[in-house]
Amino acid sequence: MKVKELPKLIVDTREPKDLVTKLKKKFDVTTEALKTGDYIFTTTAGEKVVVERKTISDFLGSISGKQKNKRSRLANQLTRMVNESGTPVLLLEGRLTCGKGGRVVADGRIRKWSYTAVDNYLLTIQRAGVTVAHCERGGTVQRIQSLITYYNKQDHSIPIR
Repeated sequence: MKVKELPKLIVDTREPKDLVTKLKKKFDVTTEALKTGDYIFTTTAGEKVVVERKTISDFLGSISGKQKNKRSRLANQLTRMVNESGTPVLLLEGRLTCGKGGRVVADGRIRKWSYTAVDNYLLTIQRAGVTVAHCERGGTVQRIQSLITYYNKQDHSIPIR
């Protein structure tokens, strides 16, 4: 009887230990200090997929903080992903909703951000070549598993007339 191999997943050493423990139950995990992204997997077709995971709060903080080059931390991370990886994915963990006055609601709190501005920023990220994926808080393991399944699927056509 053939034993099914677990999918191989490289995980950044800075990811939370409890999350790494959960990932080890579903994947063949190797941890290393990654220069780009939080997770890397390779598809059966040889495509390298790099995933940057952000909680909604971290996402909002990383688009506002400027670094030495006057760009946001997220802009720098995504630029490295686009330049250095085959397929970059930004995984947003948590719910981003529109609240009173058109403001972003994240982690149960109304934020200073305009929902439309943040949504447009996500569109800009996708137009730059980074796929944006979402999961509920605590749903990273299942979402990584579904991303691996998705990227190993051969046909992604949509029957549009």
